[in-house]
Amino acid sequence: MDNNHLNLQLEKAYTFFMVPFYYENDDWDVIHEERLNKWIPITEDLYNEDVLYPYIMDLFRQHSTSQNTQLDIFEFKSEDTGINSQLFVERILGKKQLALIAKNSKEKAEPKIIQFKLMNEKNFAPHLFISAKAKIGIFSFCLELLGDKRMIEDLTTLNYYLHKRNETDKYQCLCLRPDKQEDTTITTDFKSIKNIVPDLWTLTQKKTLKNVDYLCWNLNDFVDCLLATMGRPKEGQKRIKYFSKDRMQLFTFCSIQDQKNSIQEKDIIPGLFRLSRCVNTNYLLPFDQLVQQGALLKTYENIFFSSSIEGASMICIGRKDNSVFINEIHEKFNRQYLLIYLLVLIQRYTLQNLERLIIEFESTDKQSDDRLWNLIDIICRIKVNCYYTDVSIYTHHSQFYQHCCKNLHIPETFREINEKVELLKLTTDRRINELMEAQQVEKDQAERRQNTLNIIVAILTVAQVVQAVFEICNRDESSNIITPLVTGIVCLVLLIWITRKDLFKFLKKK
Repeated sequence: MDNNHLNLQLEKAYTFFMVPFYYENDDWDVIHEERLNKWIPITEDLYNEDVLYPYIMDLFRQHSTSQNTQLDIFEFKSEDTGINSQLFVERILGKKQLALIAKNSKEKAEPKIIQFKLMNEKNFAPHLFISAKAKIGIFSFCLELLGDKRMIEDLTTLNYYLHKRNETDKYQCLCLRPDKQEDTTITTDFKSIKNIVPDLWTLTQKKTLKNVDYLCWNLNDFVDCLLATMGRPKEGQKRIKYFSKDRMQLFTFCSIQDQKNSIQEKDIIPGLFRLSRCVNTNYLLPFDQLVQQGALLKTYENIFFSSSIEGASMICIGRKDNSVFINEIHEKFNRQYLLIYLLVLIQRYTLQNLERLIIEFESTDKQSDDRLWNLIDIICRIKVNCYYTDVSIYTHHSQFYQHCCKNLHIPETFREINEKVELLKLTTDRRINELMEAQQVEKDQAERRQNTLNIIVAILTVAQVVQAVFEICNRDESSNIITPLVTGIVCLVLLIWITRKDLFKFLKKK
C-alpha cells in the first residue's frame, strides 16, 4: 500500500483532546478548593448506560451506592468570574472558530483555513476526570470539524497542528463576531479576514480580550486557563503538573456516507492511521507494516479503529442500504467508545505516574521502607481495580479495549513495573536482613552483659548473707562457725538454683 490516498468527504467529524496531569503530596480536595474551584462535580451521570460491566461502570457513575467508585468527574462552572474564564466560557466555548495554519513565515501570507467549533454540549463539553487514589487526572474537550465540505485531509491537518502544545506560532485560532455569531455568516476568505483582523499573526489573546469583532487564541492558553496553570501560582496555592507540555492525546471520530458502496478498506487506512498518529499527509507511514503489527482493528465491515501512543481514531461508513447507521453510531460513540478509551488512558497515566514515583524513590538518598511498601500497596490496588481482560458482554467493546491496551503498551508497562518493584524489594529485603542481624548482635551483647551482672549480684548477695549470719552467730567467743557457714552455703545453692538459666547461658556463650 502506498501513501497515495483519497481525500474522503466526511459526514461528521469530532476530535476529543485529552490532557493528562498529576499532582503530588496534596489531596485533590485541597487543590480543587485552592486552585481549581472553577470546576464543579457533575450533577448527572455522563454515562448512564451499561456499556461496561457493572463493576467497571461504577468508576464513571457519580451517584452509585457502590463503595468501588474511584473516579470523580467535574464540569466547568459557567458562571466563573475570572477574566480568562469568562473569555473562554462566554466568548469562545460553543462558538464557531477558524484555524489559520501556516508551516512557516512565507505561508502566513496565504494560510490554510479550517473551520471548527469548540464544543460545549453534554458529553462534548470540557470535563475533568480525577483518580484520587492514583493522583492523576485527565482534562478533555472536543472540537467539531465544520464547513460545507468536511474533508479528511482538513481534519488530519487540524489535529496535527492543534495537538502540539509547544508550537502555537504555526497556527492562530480566530473567533469572529463572538457575541453575535448567530446573526453573522463566518467568512473563510483570507482577504476578508485580513480586513477584519489587521496584524493577525502578531495578535494574542490578551490583546484581543475585549475586542467586539474578533478574538485570537490558541489551545495551549485554553488548557492552561481551564486548569489554572497560567503564570506563577500565588503563595500557598498548589499547581498540577502535566505529563507532557508538548503534546495532547487525541481521539478522533469520523463518519462517511458511501451512497455508491465504492469505498474500500485500502481507501480508509491512510486517513485512519494518520489520525491515530496525529500526523498529516507529509508523513509517509509504512501502512502495510502497521497493518501487520496490529494497528488496524475492524469490528465490523464498516467500522474501523486504530490506536497508538499519540491517540486513537474511529471511522464509520454508512452504506447505501443503511444510511440511518451514521446517525446511530454518532449518538453512541461518545457514550461508549470514548468511555472505553478514557478507561485505557486512566490506566496508562496511572502506570506512568507509578513509574515516575518508582524512579524518584530509587534516585533519592532518603529511601524509606514505608515509602516502598506504600508504592507496592498502590500498585496492587490499581492493578486489581484498573486492568481487565474483558470490559463488556459485547465483543466489539472488548475488542476496542484490548486493541487500545495493546497499542498503548498497558500489559508491558504492568510487567515492567512489577519487575522494578521486585528489584526494589530485593534491595529492601537485604537492608532489612542486615538491620535484623545488627539488632540480633546488639541483643546478644545486651544479654551477656545482663547475665554477667546477675551473677555478680548473686555472689555479692551471698557474701552479704554469709557475713550477716556470721556476725549474728559470732557475738561471743563460744559461738560456732559451722552454723553461718552452712547457712551461707545453703543461700549460695539457692541463688545458683534461681539464676541457673542465666548462668548456663553465660557459661555456654563463654
